[in-house]
Amino acid sequence: MTFLRQFLAVAALTVRSAARTRMFQYTLGLVVLTIIALPLLIRSDGTAGNHARIAIEYTLRLVTFFMAIVSLWAAVDASSREIAEKQIHLLVTKPVSALQIWLGKWLGLVAMNAVLLLLAGICIS
Repeated sequence: MTFLRQFLAVAALTVRSAARTRMFQYTLGLVVLTIIALPLLIRSDGTAGNHARIAIEYTLRLVTFFMAIVSLWAAVDASSREIAEKQIHLLVTKPVSALQIWLGKWLGLVAMNAVLLLLAGICIS
């Protein structure tokens, strides 16, 4: 039980750190801009099916690509920030394994991406 609790605590710290650096807000803005701009920039042949395909398929693919890049950036930024501010030293001295730290950070980023993808799906449909 303590493994799961420690794992979730690291995930919560990752989400809090990303929110503190405004990464979530900037990514949300990029997602909304993509949802609005892409259907306006790509012309369809006028059929409803093609317009729906552009609005759903292309937009979700581009949003997923942006979120993958931002996740990589956020992971590197969080790790380097923790090393520079010596926070990782405090975390390592706790009875938390390296696996829990890694999985917790991964879960935190996946949770943020899931929320962003859910919001993008709601906005598109």
